[in-house]
Amino acid sequence: MYASLSADPKHIDRVSAELGRPIREVAPILTILEMKGAVRQMDGKRFVSLPVIPAGETGSS
Repeated sequence: MYASLSADPKHIDRVSAELGRPIREVAPILTILEMKGAVRQMDGKRFVSLPVIPAGETGSS
């Protein structure tokens, strides 16, 4: 599911349709990903992916 998102906001209905899964399955997974800091919910039930930084790294070059 994470791979289906990008920096461009995508509505939950579109995520659901692209994955061929009902919203009742997609919504809780997006919530878990949001709690883990992998995605962010924007206005209007649109989601974007956030960069994932491996454990132990700071993300700075």
